[in-house]
Amino acid sequence: MDEWVYVVHPLGFWGGDFNPHFLIYPTFHLYLLSALYYLYYLLCSPESLEAFVAYRYFVSDHDLATLARGFNTLLAVATVAVTVQLGRRLYGEKGGWLASCWR
Repeated sequence: MDEWVYVVHPLGFWGGDFNPHFLIYPTFHLYLLSALYYLYYLLCSPESLEAFVAYRYFVSDHDLATLARGFNTLLAVATVAVTVQLGRRLYGEKGGWLASCWR
């Protein structure tokens, strides 16, 4: 699995270098994940920032990978909703439903 990409690269932005040096996945998506992880750190982590990042790099990234999975699912559902609305606008009600089911 490529889940490590969704943990390591977004955490790498916290060092100040916002260039991912990795252009296989959309960079804006990695920026959004980085912001989500920082919010998670602020709300749920009693440890220092350095300890938070080190633990996720070297020990276990399970919590951040779970956040990434949920976030990716929300983005996928939002993409289908936007596709339905766009299909409705361009081709009517039937076009919207066909656009959502097209593979």
